Amino acid sequence: MIRAVMGAGPRTGTSWTMHRLAKAGLPVHHSESLSAIMPPEGNPQGYYECYPADLLNYENTIAKVWPITAQPAIIEKMVVLYRDRTTQLASIERQLTRERTLLEAAGIDWTAEEHLDHSLLALEPLLGIPHLAIRTEELDERISDITNYLRY
Repeated sequence: MIRAVMGAGPRTGTSWTMHRLAKAGLPVHHSESLSAIMPPEGNPQGYYECYPADLLNYENTIAKVWPITAQPAIIEKMVVLYRDRTTQLASIERQLTRERTLLEAAGIDWTAEEHLDHSLLALEPLLGIPHLAIRTEELDERISDITNYLRY
């Protein structure tokens, strides 16, 4: 079982949260190779992405998990980050511009709204997993709550 940091769509502060958890000494898992292909302007401190299949081999670790690729049976509990929709869509749009080449290579041509709506739809059945819901706008003042909730 793992503990997860999950965004209600992209651009909610999941990478920032993972960075802070790592700095706090918590056991975070991510793939350096995935971060290496992402545009650094989007997350200068790293993306903290991981391959979903890798998580089957891990226990007692914290990983950033996307609702669309989540495997509920391996998630013990999670933090779910929510953001103001208008602000989030603007941020997704900027990131889509940065990731255009990667997305085209993967055959993904969703709009910002489609990215967000697909993610929200996939998140809904996962909310039965014990979780702490946090607004992105409150991350600075709630990071200790997140750290304590996910600590092993």
